[in-house]
Amino acid sequence: MGTKTLFLPYRWTVVIHESYHLYTNQEDQYAFAVLDGELDTVVAFSVGDASVQVSNCGYEVNLDINVDTLNHNRA
Repeated sequence: MGTKTLFLPYRWTVVIHESYHLYTNQEDQYAFAVLDGELDTVVAFSVGDASVQVSNCGYEVNLDINVDTLNHNRA
């Protein structure tokens, strides 16, 4: 069981099963959906600078969202 790591805006990273797919909303570059191998939605979410908002969650998805506001190196 492998995974793949994908990089999102605002320096977010998502790790999903290798058979899953990440899709971007064409109307909102900060909104995403993770679909499984049968093209069922596992989770739909959007990201912000220091937030993740889940709008749809299927199965028994375990979310682990870490926001570290102490280590932001801004130029």
